[in-house]
Amino acid sequence: MKRLIFAALAAAVFTGNQANAQDFSASAYSYPRSLYISGRLGAGWGNGDMAVTAARGFQGSIGGALGTVLNEGPYGELRAEIEFMKNQNLSDKGYTLKSSSMLFNMYANFNIDSVYSPYIGAGFGGGFIGMNGPGGKDSANAFAYSFMAGLSRRFPDIPSMSWDMGYRYFHTSGVSMPLAGNRNVSLSTHQLMLGIRYRF
Repeated sequence: MKRLIFAALAAAVFTGNQANAQDFSASAYSYPRSLYISGRLGAGWGNGDMAVTAARGFQGSIGGALGTVLNEGPYGELRAEIEFMKNQNLSDKGYTLKSSSMLFNMYANFNIDSVYSPYIGAGFGGGFIGMNGPGGKDSANAFAYSFMAGLSRRFPDIPSMSWDMGYRYFHTSGVSMPLAGNRNVSLSTHQLMLGIRYRF
């Protein structure tokens, strides 16, 4: 009889622990809403090759994204989004380079624990380049791509919100512009990014 009672108690404790572990996993690593919006700020080094001159220096960026979590579990999550970014102008010798982009990005987050998760990402899409100079104005669309890596932080008390901080490399392919003597104009940036995501 004692053995039977002990076996029943052991089974109850094991079942309860297993259920609690599942509940913890669900609460720590998943959130029922998959759509999210994100706001981002960037600061770093920009290199604007305008053929007639090269504008290099500090460059800030501002933008945001609308995305969705494609898959999520104890090991991490996979995200897809559409991102728009506006870059600060770069100027040199009377020439100014303006730029913005709209990219399709994919991210993979890898859970360290219930709070922190490193991420890597990549994106591609379209970049807009505008050039002003002594000879007038010019603009063109270019293929653009980016690579990202950093760290995300969840807020246990606000499961719908996360912070992202990391590195972003952005580059546009060269496009020919009359203002640059029909030579290629391109932009490359290395930036530290800070963003906040809200799932809804």
